[in-house]
Amino acid sequence: MNKIPQIFTTFTYVFIGAILTLIILKIKMIKIYFLAKAPLIKKYWIFVIPFILLSSILYVMVFYFSTTNNLNNNLTVLNQAITLIFAIFVGYFAFQQVVENRFDKLKEQGHLYFKQQSYLRAIQYYEEAYLINSKDFSLLAELLELYLAIQNYDKFDKKISPLEELRIEDYEWSTLYYLKIAQCILKKDFGSAEKTLKEYLKKSKKDPLILMHFNWDFSDIRKCEPCKLLKGELKTIFDNLIVYLNKGFDDVKRLKFENGDYLLKENS
Repeated sequence: MNKIPQIFTTFTYVFIGAILTLIILKIKMIKIYFLAKAPLIKKYWIFVIPFILLSSILYVMVFYFSTTNNLNNNLTVLNQAITLIFAIFVGYFAFQQVVENRFDKLKEQGHLYFKQQSYLRAIQYYEEAYLINSKDFSLLAELLELYLAIQNYDKFDKKISPLEELRIEDYEWSTLYYLKIAQCILKKDFGSAEKTLKEYLKKSKKDPLILMHFNWDFSDIRKCEPCKLLKGELKTIFDNLIVYLNKGFDDVKRLKFENGDYLLKENS
């Protein structure tokens, strides 16, 4: 029996299976897909590459260690086993993609409702997305901002610690402290707001990257009723904080703000 054609045939099936899987998973959107789904793609290839290598080794072993009489039986068993394992993985991977797509849609819809000031509806979508992926920093941060918009400080307090645990990047300190300071200001707790702001500015002065790469849309929170009701020094501090986070101060005002002149009275 000529074994070489069978080896090439087997390898061809494995290769075609991998290609067909990619086609099924919407390769027509490849650029967007790879940018948005990088973790999922990485998991896919982490499985596929070792799987192909291991399958190749197993086929070589079967051809070299099987006798002529039982070669066909051994190949049949191996083919069925590899096909079953690959099919299970493809099914799992497809399910993961469906879940991830649903997460993206929920987050997108929640963000849209946030823009429309439909805060309760936005929270509903964000919380459902959070159940799918509780490790998404930006999702949880936006959900916390929504809690501030409706003054649900109990839920805010429960989820601010998980956000801190998710922090990896330097600029995420700015997100974390912005939310903490905003809560203090909206609760009209001047002392805690001043203390927390002082902690943040100490960090941002020590590590410029904390502020440099921070980017946030403050237009949504400023439209909520609690923010509109802010008056006096608390409103001034909040407005100045937003200008600072947006890198909107000149060097003179920035230094004064960082050194504790949160009201910038001399420049008002």
